[in-house]
Formats: sequence, structure tokens, C-alpha cells
Amino acid sequence: MKLILKLLAGIIVGIIVGLLGVDWITRIFLTVEVILGQFIRFMIPLIILFFIASGVTKLGNGSGKMVGLTVGTAYVSTLLAGTLAFFVASFVMPYVAKDGGVPEEGASLASFIDFEIAPIMGVVTALVLAFAFGISMTMLKSDTFEPFF
Repeated sequence: MKLILKLLAGIIVGIIVGLLGVDWITRIFLTVEVILGQFIRFMIPLIILFFIASGVTKLGNGSGKMVGLTVGTAYVSTLLAGTLAFFVASFVMPYVAKDGGVPEEGASLASFIDFEIAPIMGVVTALVLAFAFGISMTMLKSDTFEPFF
């Protein structure tokens, strides 16, 4: 089955389950979302750390300009996207929320299991540490830690 058909089937099943009001099925989906969400939030900093450190290490010497340009481009585009999002939200939201307030929260379902896996480090910390490891391994020409990354 093609991906689009799977997505449409999932949307239709979700609408039907939501309209039928079968709470236990919804709570099962919420439980799966909590478990997978916590696992993903735990793993993302580690993935960032190892993949970026490995990539920077494999770039080798003489690629400092390219790394600097890439990092600069990433941060400038992030800054521009954030600024654009702020201005769009500032001009659009007053028309969307005419009363200027947030609607009251309705009744919601909870998952069967609720737990939290704290990430080892934050995403920004993982980025900085990855660049530090990658650049230092490249400058020192060290192969000792390369198998880990």
C-alpha cells in the first residue's frame, strides 16, 4: 500500500474512533505516544552528538571555513525563521483570536502510563559538544575516540 493511502486510512480511522468516543482506544494511543515520545526526547541529543561529531571529524583539515559557513547559515536561517514567525503571529493572531484570550480547556483523557525519561543533555549542549569533539579530534589527529563517533 502506498504511503498516501496509509496516511489517509490512518486519518479516517482516527476520525471514526474520535467520533465513536471509544475512550480506551484513545487512551491506548495516548500511552503509545507517551512511551515513544519520551524515548525520542531521550535519544535526540545523543543522535545529534554522535552524528555531528562523526561528520565534523570526517571533514578533515582545511574545512574550517566550510564548517563555519554551514553553522553560520544554519543560525542565520533559524534567526530569520524565528523573526518571521514572530511577526506573522503578531499580525495574524489578533484576527484569529478576536476575544484576545485563550479558550478554556475541556475535559481530556490521560494515558494509562505516565512517566518521564530525562534526557542526558539538552539539544544545544549536544550541538556545542559535538562540534567541540569533532574539531578537537580533527585538530589533534586522534583516532582514539573515532570508533565511538
